[in-house]
Amino acid sequence: MHFDQPDALENKHGGFLNLNIVQVPTLTSFTICNLVKHWVTINAPLIMAKMGYALGIGPPGRCSDRNFCPNGNGATEPYIVSHNLLLAHATAANLYKQNYQATQGGQIGISLVAQYVEPFSNTSLDVEAARRAMDFELRWYMEPLVRGEYPESVRRLVKERLPVFTPQEKHSSKDHSISWVSIITPPDMLMSLAVGPGPSSSNMDSNTEKKTPHEGEEEEDNDESSLHLGPQRTLKEQLEKDKDDESLRKWKEQLLGGVDINNIGETLEPEVKFQSVAIVSPDRADIVLEIPADGKPQGLWFTLKEGSHYSLKFTFQVSNNIVSGLRYTNTVWKTGVKVYGTKEMIGTFSPQLEPYTHEMPEETAPSGFLARGTYTAKTKFLDDDNKCYLEINYTFDIKKDWASAE
Repeated sequence: MHFDQPDALENKHGGFLNLNIVQVPTLTSFTICNLVKHWVTINAPLIMAKMGYALGIGPPGRCSDRNFCPNGNGATEPYIVSHNLLLAHATAANLYKQNYQATQGGQIGISLVAQYVEPFSNTSLDVEAARRAMDFELRWYMEPLVRGEYPESVRRLVKERLPVFTPQEKHSSKDHSISWVSIITPPDMLMSLAVGPGPSSSNMDSNTEKKTPHEGEEEEDNDESSLHLGPQRTLKEQLEKDKDDESLRKWKEQLLGGVDINNIGETLEPEVKFQSVAIVSPDRADIVLEIPADGKPQGLWFTLKEGSHYSLKFTFQVSNNIVSGLRYTNTVWKTGVKVYGTKEMIGTFSPQLEPYTHEMPEETAPSGFLARGTYTAKTKFLDDDNKCYLEINYTFDIKKDWASAE
């Protein structure tokens, strides 16, 4: 099983969020072919849980971001779905072993996916972060199959959002459910470093950040590293394709919302136009910043009050095609020395006539005599293919108070 449950199970019963999904394997026949010697119950449950229920870019398209998903909760649902998938696997495996294995002579297992992670440095924090990163990928599924329990770090960090195995479920999962395990490892090794706690989400709960071994301090465009899939189709072609398949049609409608096909371009590449950027602070009126066509504001772009709480808010419009994995990066220097860097995932957006509005998490400007002065910065908005839609190179000040002219 891999994203391929019957449409009726999703629409009428909630699909993998419903504990009754565990009973579905009892309806499955293993008698279709006595020549099959290696059975797979579920393929890549991590991908199913994260893409379908945390990011919303796979069926059934659920996540916490209401700009993208009409329903879902990325803080709880990936754990519920994973728990139910593990129980469904155990049910199917035990059914096969009790009723078919003796006559067919086959074996049954599960196919997992996990990226290999090493510490970003030899500090104890990064060493532990690498272990946590693996806990939240491979061991999230592997330990219940061999120990009947989730990894300690997952239980400690997810807390009450994590489902609990009953004694009977522990016995069923760990003692009889696997004859073999397939582990799919993407080719790129990642390195993990420790970060502070973020918002509750299955993507953030491990308190780690992953980097490639050669990732520098600044993220630069690298067309050679992009993954090119083909053949590619325009969004209009995608909407027309399989239009007679009701299940696919409904999922596309949910994914794209109220897209008017007459307003979709014929090009493959999405177009993202940023219309405004504003600094929002409870201390003052919003500072609306003009975005120059060349991305290089002349002179000082804005002034921040030291110690003030503020956030960035921007509006943008998406046309032609879906923009996938839109993210924001910001690097700040003072007297040529890098003093700050941040990256933030914004999301995936379908084309629509109305602009999107996104507000970044609140930040606090540094304070004190040494913090005051002039800074240079570079802000980028990129997608998951590293295509840059806007780059702004600018200077700003931190002073004792807001600039009166703004």
